[in-house]
Amino acid sequence: LQVCVQVIGNGNAHLTPCAIVNTSGFLNVRHSNIQDNECVGVDVYGGEADISQSSIIDNKVGLFVRGGSVFVTNTTISRNHWFGIEQVDDGHLELVNVTVVSNGGVEISSSNPDTNLVVHDTVIDRGCNAAMTDRDDFVCNESWIETTLGFGRLTEGGGTWFLPLLPGSPLIDAGVLCSLDTDQRGRSRPFGVTCDVGAYERHSSTVIAPLEFVTPSG
Repeated sequence: LQVCVQVIGNGNAHLTPCAIVNTSGFLNVRHSNIQDNECVGVDVYGGEADISQSSIIDNKVGLFVRGGSVFVTNTTISRNHWFGIEQVDDGHLELVNVTVVSNGGVEISSSNPDTNLVVHDTVIDRGCNAAMTDRDDFVCNESWIETTLGFGRLTEGGGTWFLPLLPGSPLIDAGVLCSLDTDQRGRSRPFGVTCDVGAYERHSSTVIAPLEFVTPSG
């Protein structure tokens, strides 16, 4: 299944378990916005899933990895009500240049992070389960909270939602792997000494309004 340039929303848990379900085969989600589902935005039971240059926001749970293998790049996962990401059992998850912030409850919960979770150039704020704390500079480190990470307001562009970086954000030029040559919007990486951490690559000194974090209801 390939999902490209789509807005998937208003799903109801009484009608369908989630917006997108993958049980086998290959799921490809690109340049899409998965939003406002009263269930799970993307639910992977098996097979392979590739999610890139997309946004998963305002769902009950953003991404649920129960099995299979999931690769997420240049994607914003924010304002989901319960979890940003939940990974359980044998599901393998790799995150590269992903922004996971301001979700209700826990940003990411992983039942087996040492073997089934790989994270590079990704920001996950402090709402993590105990097994995930202090993995990397910007991954579940209690020293970083939403405001000190330096995000602007959630912004729509090119059909998806992203969190721009304010001047002085510690995420700017803080990437290590820098394996991607574009960001969520398709803008080139890196712009500067090295790539920025997360889904957004800052290209200018344009003034951006500070982010107003609102705890999701539901």
